[in-house]
Amino acid sequence: MSGSLRVGCVFLASGQSKRFQANKLTAKFHGMPLAEFVFNRFPVERFCQTVAVTRCALVSASAQRYGFQVVKNPDPASDIAQTIRLGLNAFDCSLDGCLFSVCDQPLVRVRSIYTLVDRFCSEPDAIVALGWKGNRGNPVLFPSSLFSALATLAPHQSGSSVIAQYSHLLRIIEAEGPQELLDIDTPADLKYLEQLCVSLRADS
Repeated sequence: MSGSLRVGCVFLASGQSKRFQANKLTAKFHGMPLAEFVFNRFPVERFCQTVAVTRCALVSASAQRYGFQVVKNPDPASDIAQTIRLGLNAFDCSLDGCLFSVCDQPLVRVRSIYTLVDRFCSEPDAIVALGWKGNRGNPVLFPSSLFSALATLAPHQSGSSVIAQYSHLLRIIEAEGPQELLDIDTPADLKYLEQLCVSLRADS
């Protein structure tokens, strides 16, 4: 956990994967479902509570296996604003901040997560996001002062709307490489990132 600050994490795992034409979070990535690959690498010990919001039984099982509390999203449209609300409402403790992450960026490094949290702990009123060359990506850590804005998002709005409104609070942490921000939308993306993951391991 992060010093004296209480930082939670919500994984938004309720998307419909329309471009993938199947549930991409259950597609195999290096021999395991994509969501499980991401959960397995995530540093849950850095957070006071970790939550995964999903509508998929396989994703739920993977999340629970790695210490996440699972919140079922009953919305068949998988509205992201509702997913955010469900995640925020799941915490059983008061938080100073909350990291929102996704399951389709498998190359985010553990070091980057630690850096995001450390930066937030040094500036707990800021919005802290992973980025590359000044361009914001995911994940994003929001301060508790913006939870009400997140909880009252209009249908189909996302955290980007809150960031736009409070852009003066945004602090971008540079990723170690652009690959950390790459996400999977199509089977071709999945294949490419699998190959890239192998190359990065070989170079490390």
